[in-house]
Amino acid sequence: MVYATDALTAAKAEALFSSDLKTGSCPAPTEVVAAIARAVEEHGGWTGCTAVLAGEYREHPDAAVQRMRWALNLTHRLCAPFCPGLMVLIQCTAGPDVAI
Repeated sequence: MVYATDALTAAKAEALFSSDLKTGSCPAPTEVVAAIARAVEEHGGWTGCTAVLAGEYREHPDAAVQRMRWALNLTHRLCAPFCPGLMVLIQCTAGPDVAI
């Protein structure tokens, strides 16, 4: 699926890319939020996450493409508040009290 990606969503996906979550996993929304926060802290901010992303594309381009596709898809599914279908998915997965 192709999504239009705004800068904040792209930054979250880059942080998720550089996180410790396994590519292809389907973590709960709270795990995604925690992984993004950990990655930003571990890599010294958003630009550090971008540096990790760039390094992986340089060293392992095939794997990086797959990981970024996973990170973008997951970020779009969990962080797109204006899509009613996605909000239902989030509520079913995490419950109505979880904020993303």
